[in-house]
Amino acid sequence: MTATRPPCGARTRSGGRCAKQAGWGTPDHARTGPCRLHGGSTRYHRTAAARVAVRQAAQFAAVARVLLDRLALTPDQQAAVPGALRAAVAELVAPTTGNGSVA
Repeated sequence: MTATRPPCGARTRSGGRCAKQAGWGTPDHARTGPCRLHGGSTRYHRTAAARVAVRQAAQFAAVARVLLDRLALTPDQQAAVPGALRAAVAELVAPTTGNGSVA
């Protein structure tokens, strides 16, 4: 099953709504905010998209912490958690710079 992406939704000159995918044509925030044709490449929208990404990563990290706490794993059991999962969580929690690279 393929997930549908939300539309850009910006009001067009004809009065309708833009049907392009949110963030279409933007290199750093696909699926978030307006498309490139409706101002999605401006600094304001890039910053807003970065804030959304940070908020989502923080929510994911919080959920992961709660789940690990509820499992009450011993340090030996925590070490047995697959390395790929630990790396993915660490990547989401790591602070990033404005261009998407890890600080």
